[in-house]
Amino acid sequence: MSEIHIVAELEVLPQYREAFMPELRALVDGSRGEPGNRGYELTEDVSNMCRLFVLETWASQEAVDAHNVSPHFTAFGAFAEGKLRHMNVTLLKKVF
Repeated sequence: MSEIHIVAELEVLPQYREAFMPELRALVDGSRGEPGNRGYELTEDVSNMCRLFVLETWASQEAVDAHNVSPHFTAFGAFAEGKLRHMNVTLLKKVF
């Protein structure tokens, strides 16, 4: 099975941005330690610090499925509820 790439775009409500940083650190650190994770990077829009992108690479869909029920991922989801202006998650697969 081929690798899965994910781009998750989060726009945090400004009043919650600083509170998000330790939660995002826990998410990134936990995700990087998962079997099947090949890359997990947090980036931000240079013109809008509230617009964050998580760039992920996973070995398989099974690895993504396991990630989606991991304790650090579900804890982050619970924390983020009601604190985002926008969220979009795109799953990608390599063509060439």
